[in-house]
Amino acid sequence: MKRFFTFLFSLIIIFSFSQTRQEIALYKNKFFLYPTIGTDSALVYVNKVFSSKEPIDLAFAYTAKRQLLTVTNSNFNDKEYVNHINNFLKKVSPTDKNNYKDLSNIYNILGNTDKTNLKNIEALKNFIKAHEFAQKNKDIQQIIKVKGNIATIKTNLKRTDEAITETKEVLLLLEKNKRLYAEDYYPILYENNFSNLGLLYLNKFISNPTNHKKYADSALANFNTLLKATKNVNLTATTYLKIGALYEHQSKYKTANDYYFKSLKIYDSLKSKEYIDQLKYNIASTYYESNDFKNSKKYFLDFTRTLEKDSIINNEYIFSQNFLSSIYLKENKKDSAQYYSNLFIELYEKKNAHEKNDLATLYKELHKKDINDEVIHLKEKIDNHERNILFWIIISCLILAVLSGIIYYQIKTKKRAIANFHKIIEQYEENNNIENITVSNSPVISKQQIILTDENEKKIQDGLTKLEKEKYFLKQEYDQYSVAKKIGTNTSYLSSFINKHKEVSFGDYTNQLRVDHIVNELIENKKLRNYTIQSLAEMTGYKNGTSFSRIFKSLKGITPYQFIEQLNKE
Repeated sequence: MKRFFTFLFSLIIIFSFSQTRQEIALYKNKFFLYPTIGTDSALVYVNKVFSSKEPIDLAFAYTAKRQLLTVTNSNFNDKEYVNHINNFLKKVSPTDKNNYKDLSNIYNILGNTDKTNLKNIEALKNFIKAHEFAQKNKDIQQIIKVKGNIATIKTNLKRTDEAITETKEVLLLLEKNKRLYAEDYYPILYENNFSNLGLLYLNKFISNPTNHKKYADSALANFNTLLKATKNVNLTATTYLKIGALYEHQSKYKTANDYYFKSLKIYDSLKSKEYIDQLKYNIASTYYESNDFKNSKKYFLDFTRTLEKDSIINNEYIFSQNFLSSIYLKENKKDSAQYYSNLFIELYEKKNAHEKNDLATLYKELHKKDINDEVIHLKEKIDNHERNILFWIIISCLILAVLSGIIYYQIKTKKRAIANFHKIIEQYEENNNIENITVSNSPVISKQQIILTDENEKKIQDGLTKLEKEKYFLKQEYDQYSVAKKIGTNTSYLSSFINKHKEVSFGDYTNQLRVDHIVNELIENKKLRNYTIQSLAEMTGYKNGTSFSRIFKSLKGITPYQFIEQLNKE
């Protein structure tokens, strides 16, 4: 009898444990439904996962909750969540087969969170880990999902060829494993990936229309196949829009607008404001390029009236003022031309230096001319209606003088940039074998003298040297408090030591370390030169690309972009 009860008790324990694991697995699966069930409902299920005591479950719970809080723009301590995730992952065996599925999901969710935060490099690293565990688990569906994410990140990083390869592999896997998906879900998944491939072909063609003509044919073949196969109204509208863009870049403006109007009709029925606005702008600019200024003005006015009340002014809205000014000038309506010209210049001048640079790049891609020249050109053309010939002779002389000054300034600036570049290279070659980085010689006098013992000074010196070797300064959380804590001193002693021995403030010391590090990396690693300034900033410990550029220039005399450009030349 005693054995019987012991056996019965064991069965109850095993059954209860099995039920608990099944419940936890169910709660995890519910998280992935958050796009359909809503983030609030998903959060309820994720919070239930915290009832587990298993490190793998708790790592999943913190990872999933962090993703939900991120996508809802909630105010939370992201660093605290990351610490919890890392701590629990350390307790999880990466070689235990039972953990492969969860580890793949965790790293995939981490990658999606990084993608939401525009941290593309970190996202790619996490997606690659997710792919590795999915392969170990032989989970085809997870492999397909993760490879799709990898393709998206490589697209963001402008690694288009790699993104095309990844997407083709996803499509091949889908075709071979159709049976794994529900009958109604498979077409959606396949067609979305097929559409992404067409967009990649289109982007490849647009990047170099002369040398990449074959990609235009590939894109068109892809889009036409998709139109014949899909029953998805949204996808049909999007495909018409992409075909329109393809023909527009081939200067086939009438055909482009035929497809734009097909897309607009569908989006009108769906009441999709964002796409409606985009299509009105595309139609207006395409009419302009085909010299149909009457219809161009009609759609530009419609487009600008729609966006006038929006709090965020996008680039298309700014460009539309330039188009309208030019159209009214062709109609000899100088007052209207003046109004839209002034509005165009005003909106452009409100942008900061970084935004102006992005705007100028986009403007050059679209119109094949410099936006600053266009601003001057607009002023000249409008003023021509109001001034006599003598006045214009004077203005022309002034403009010539200004342009000469600008050219002289640009030449001087370029020479200075080249000189600074060579100075950086010389410094790099001189210091290549020196471990400690020497910072600026500008003395910083502290408001309050703090006397340090030789023992304290040695402790701080050794601590800083160790942190420099470990490149701790590349972390975004690197600050005076965290450094003092790691060394085992206080911020006052640390600040006093740096002021005395480095002859700079802690902030300047940090900036010098980071900038010298990225200079060395850019010299030695050519691949890094293809990264965006924002990506380089994040790698170096800065959140903002503009701040990184400003600090880099203040220390080196040239911007990161100028430095990379000169490196590539030499």
